Amino acid sequence: MKNFMLVIDDDTVLHEAIRDYLKPNDIVVEGALNGLMALEMMKKFTPDIILLDVMMPFCDGFEVLRALRIKTDVPVIMLTARGDEVDRVLGLELGADDYLTKPFSLRELLARARSLLRRAPPYPFQKLPTEIIVSGNFRLDLYQSRLSWKENAVDLSQTQASYLKVMMKHPRKVLPRDWLAKQALGADYFISNRSVDVHISHLRAALKVVAPEIPSIQTHRGLGYRWVGDIISS
Repeated sequence: MKNFMLVIDDDTVLHEAIRDYLKPNDIVVEGALNGLMALEMMKKFTPDIILLDVMMPFCDGFEVLRALRIKTDVPVIMLTARGDEVDRVLGLELGADDYLTKPFSLRELLARARSLLRRAPPYPFQKLPTEIIVSGNFRLDLYQSRLSWKENAVDLSQTQASYLKVMMKHPRKVLPRDWLAKQALGADYFISNRSVDVHISHLRAALKVVAPEIPSIQTHRGLGYRWVGDIISS
């Protein structure tokens, strides 16, 4: 089955390089030269994954990402300048699922895209068995990326659901950041501790929506995170 990637970048040479490299790997590339063009294109089709550059004319990648996250949870890989941690962290805080720093290898792009596509939920018309993880009164529906506690529920991003899945499967154990990230995102990922902290911060915010009085994730400074949401069941 072919997947569709929307590349949002004002570099047409980069579009062609990505298109030629990904085509034999069953990923069809559509290109937009700026954010306004991309948002207009997405009125007519929804890609399976988006590659989004930060530096673009008219509106930057962060503005585009804000607009995207209002309408869709499609996985987004941000393109940032080399070594610019501020851009990477801001992108993650706004809802990006991953990032690449320029210049990057097309082989790495393919690996990261495949990893995100593997974690993407199925389309609504696909009737697949639901995978549910239960911890105390918390219930995580992985195919819908939906977390519930008693009568309350909240939709998670795919990345948040992946992190929560790992923690819920290892309750009350302190999980190191690098191990947690590799289990959640895949062994082919490199992600900084700061990025892990940002994802966990988003997850905590989601948990407060459904269970505001329950501190389900504990931080162990210098060590990692521990899931204790199974302890409180009332």
